[in-house]
Amino acid sequence: MTRRARNRLRGLAVCARTDARLLLRVLGWRLALPILKHAVPVRTLAGWMAAVPQPSPGASVEPRLARVDALRLMLTHGGRVVMSGNCLERSLVLYRFLGEAGAEPRLVMGVNRAGGAVGGHAWIELDGEPIEDTPETTFAPVVVFGAGGEARRAGARE
Repeated sequence: MTRRARNRLRGLAVCARTDARLLLRVLGWRLALPILKHAVPVRTLAGWMAAVPQPSPGASVEPRLARVDALRLMLTHGGRVVMSGNCLERSLVLYRFLGEAGAEPRLVMGVNRAGGAVGGHAWIELDGEPIEDTPETTFAPVVVFGAGGEARRAGARE
């Protein structure tokens, strides 16, 4: 077995030990989103992926923080096997599971016009700051999906 394959298996094992149920759910979306993003409008996908936490009365914040930590670990140890290299797919997965954890993520979609070419990018923001993804090129936000999957034009008042 090659070193690369061993490293991928080790990363998957770390993810499974951290939260096996979450890993299976992430992998399910990992398989579905490459197809869905071509068959379903982004506005609809964002609505499907939006998750509103349903805290129980008196529930502590620790399980939600553990979920955020598990997602962070899957980003770093799972590699492209767990999290897609495609910014839209990766952002939709993070949007869903961070929302479930009560983190209030925003799914931001932006464009860049450099040298006559138009490029698009999607990323997640928490508290107005991008997480895990800092593109080298500056993208101007066009639409932002907040809690519940509602969309608004970037720059519009909340």
